[in-house]
Amino acid sequence: MSPLIIFFLRLLISAGIAILMSRFFFKTIAPVKIALLAAVLLGLAYIHEYFRKRKEGDGNG
Repeated sequence: MSPLIIFFLRLLISAGIAILMSRFFFKTIAPVKIALLAAVLLGLAYIHEYFRKRKEGDGNG
């Protein structure tokens, strides 16, 4: 898959999870805060991928 498709899939999934989490934990929340939560989740996905690839390329396991 191309990196652009992967980005849009991660963006869609992080936005959906952010909406679900915000509705579950907070009854009313500003849309800006939901967008910030989605951005944090998207960033965490890329950080996780970075560390996973770094560990795989290490050659120790």
